[in-house]
Amino acid sequence: MDTSSQSRHPAPSGAEPPATAVPDERGDPQDADGRDDPDAGTDPGAQWVGLLHRAAENGSPESVRELARRVADVDRPDEWGETALWKAVCHGAEANVVELLAAGADAWTPRMGRWSPGRLALTTRLAPLFAAGTPEHARLTEAERAAFAAADGQAAAFGDDLYTEGISAAFLSGVTLPEAMVRLGADPDDPGPTAYDPYDDWDHSSRFVAATAVPGGCALLQPTYYGLYTDTWLAALTDGGGRAYGLYFNPKGGVFGTLAENGVPLHGEEIGLPPLDADVPAGHWTHRFWLWDRPARRWNNNELAYACHQAGITVPDARPITGPPDRWIEISEDSALVDA
Repeated sequence: MDTSSQSRHPAPSGAEPPATAVPDERGDPQDADGRDDPDAGTDPGAQWVGLLHRAAENGSPESVRELARRVADVDRPDEWGETALWKAVCHGAEANVVELLAAGADAWTPRMGRWSPGRLALTTRLAPLFAAGTPEHARLTEAERAAFAAADGQAAAFGDDLYTEGISAAFLSGVTLPEAMVRLGADPDDPGPTAYDPYDDWDHSSRFVAATAVPGGCALLQPTYYGLYTDTWLAALTDGGGRAYGLYFNPKGGVFGTLAENGVPLHGEEIGLPPLDADVPAGHWTHRFWLWDRPARRWNNNELAYACHQAGITVPDARPITGPPDRWIEISEDSALVDA
């Protein structure tokens, strides 16, 4: 995972929040335990702005109020073009948003493409703080509202407490489960094992795929292998027609996805990261990869929902990920897919 972009935000759960920024009696910026701010540098303005941005994410509203009073420009952006209000919105810090708006923070100047802090907020539970003053250019279109609602609905369908570390999954539209079996070199008339535990068969688990039929296609899962996001597997699964999006939750960090159609891999990407600029695919905004204000128990749902959207299917529940699958597919040990 790109650690430079991850350092912009705290870990989604289990990590200590950054210390609340407070001024010491000399008026110099310090963190909450009294140490001088290591990021302050020599620019007096940057000293306070950097602390304001950190406090906006996870600090107390009292700290935000005091720091907003001390900065010359409450809307001074950081190196990614993000303002303190942008950060507070992304982290769902409602009380901090209120303080920044009271300090005169600009909600409606676009920072990335059409997206301003206020426009981001309109897609979240913070919308009531901004709705009354929304200018015409920042209002969400009906199509955008429908897209956000669909993304939220698909994410919620995956339920809570998913275990995704190390898995690869592929969502296919226009490809039935028997067709997927044939394309993987398996016999659709072979029922396969009724139950299978890949963790008890680690050496051979790359040859087994959990398959579940879904409306308009099927969903495949490998609990311990990355095959389903590779060009080779997705080309085979869509050869002869269909569209697929595979993703891999790398246990070393990062979520990676690949889109394929009609036997051709179209592009690969890392997903789940906050956007660095306006040029990310529109789906990254729709599925709120920038939003850190979501329950930790649903932390990977947005990535799965994005994969479904890219594939062109809707999955009704979490069974493709949590099981039990409709069947286990065993791939021949001499298949080229095993070493892909």
